[in-house]
Amino acid sequence: MNRLFKFCLTVAIAVGFTLISGTSFAGEIDILVQKLVEKGILTSGEAQQVLTETREEVRKEIVKGTYSSLPSWIQNMKLKGDLRLRYQWEDKTDSEDRHRGRYRFRLGLHTKVNDKLSVAAGLATGGSDARSTNQTMDTSFSTPDIRLDYAFAEWQATPW
Repeated sequence: MNRLFKFCLTVAIAVGFTLISGTSFAGEIDILVQKLVEKGILTSGEAQQVLTETREEVRKEIVKGTYSSLPSWIQNMKLKGDLRLRYQWEDKTDSEDRHRGRYRFRLGLHTKVNDKLSVAAGLATGGSDARSTNQTMDTSFSTPDIRLDYAFAEWQATPW
C-alpha cells in the first residue's frame, strides 16, 4: 500500500507541475514581447495585440479543459468509477436472520498513449476475499481496505 501511495503522489505532483507550466509560459510571453518592443521589432500596439491574442488562446484552453503543454495521453485520460450500496437480509429458518449493509467503490483511469498502446489501472474497496470487492458495514469506525483492482497495458501491433 505504501508503494501505491508513493506512486499516486508522484503522478499527482508531475501532473501539477505540468499544469503550472502553462501559467509560467504566459509570463514568459509577456517578457519576450516586451523585449521585442524594446528592440523596435514590434510597436507597442502590435505587442498589445499579441498579448491579447495569447491571453485569449490560454482562456479558450482553460474553458475547453485542454492544455497544449500536456501530452495527448494525459488530455485523453478517462476517469470512471461507481459506488454500489446494498442492504442484504437473509431469512434463515433454523438460525438467526442475517441483516447487513454492503458497499463497493471502484475508481479507474484509462488512456490511449498512442495508436498502438493503451493503459488502464483501477482501485477498489475490498478485503481479503479474492472473489468480491464488496465491504460489509460491520466494523464501526474502521478504515476499509482499498486495493489495486486492475492494471494493464494493451498493445496492438497491427490493426485488426
